[in-house]
Amino acid sequence: MDKAKGIISKMLNFDTMITPMIIKFIYALFSGLGMLIGFFIMVSGITARYGGGIKVFGGLILVLVSPFLLRVTCESLIVIFKINENLSKMANEGKI
Repeated sequence: MDKAKGIISKMLNFDTMITPMIIKFIYALFSGLGMLIGFFIMVSGITARYGGGIKVFGGLILVLVSPFLLRVTCESLIVIFKINENLSKMANEGKI
């Protein structure tokens, strides 16, 4: 019971960060979603009568670039949380 109380206390005092775990889920979800949308844009471009080449090219760019840009954004957020984690460790060890 004390262990559960300790976890709840850490969560309420923001000693434990849950956002890094959520960021990993968000990355997987939105990468898949971005690639799926890009695929549908390519298919709509292939089936279009006029101007489909731009849609195919745009969909291909979305499929290739969206996971990369999302990864950079998520990694930037993770770096901020890692800095916080390391500063907390240093403070607990008395180095700060």
